[in-house]
Amino acid sequence: MKTPELISTQEDRRFWLVALDRPGDWPADPWPALPAFSLLVVADHPGWPAEEIRAFVHRSLEHGARSICCWGDQSDEMEEVFDWDQVFREVLDDYGKRVPFAITTSHRGQTLLQAVWFFCHNSEPYEPRGQRWCDWLTVVIGRPELAAEVRELLADPRALYDRLPDD
Repeated sequence: MKTPELISTQEDRRFWLVALDRPGDWPADPWPALPAFSLLVVADHPGWPAEEIRAFVHRSLEHGARSICCWGDQSDEMEEVFDWDQVFREVLDDYGKRVPFAITTSHRGQTLLQAVWFFCHNSEPYEPRGQRWCDWLTVVIGRPELAAEVRELLADPRALYDRLPDD
């Protein structure tokens, strides 16, 4: 099983990265170091079975994703799967169990730099009273060439402000 790599720490936030070959490589059991986290999914998913994507989304939410940013050509569709999974979880929970709500965003048409900047500086998960999230996890799926670029961007999240284009 691939495990997240700690890339950097900025103030009270830890930035992690893991590269997966396919959505189905997301582990069935959560990583103990990340009880709740913000999630950036860097992926295009043409040709991946819809059931594999739904399983990835469901596991992400079950493992503690509380704010989700999606980037790639299919990011709108990925965000929609996250949203619908939450709707069905709310509807199907007949036992009174409160399912935490996750905020989702899609960054289709933006550069990877813009999406990582948003994730690092604007992705704030819903925080129930008394809880504070400090982990930000980026998952690169099926695009190993982007993992090195993301690693470099996460190395110094404060420096991303200087790298954004003026527009």
